[in-house]
Amino acid sequence: MAPAFRLRKAEDEQGAAPGGMVADGGQVYLSGIPQEGTLDVAWNADNISRKCALHFHLTDTVQQGQSPVKTVSGVCQ
Repeated sequence: MAPAFRLRKAEDEQGAAPGGMVADGGQVYLSGIPQEGTLDVAWNADNISRKCALHFHLTDTVQQGQSPVKTVSGVCQ
């Protein structure tokens, strides 16, 4: 089962939450997120509920010729 996720304090002024999807290998693709925040992850493994949180900070620089997709690696704790 793919992990469920949510962003803490990620809603905009109208209360809209960001969109996203979970991929294989623990990758998460999100759109409409703030530059900085915390990603809460919850999943069920062997009928045991588990959860963790990952703090992220995105840089706002994109070099010419680079993809506008920003990547961040981290450990969910």
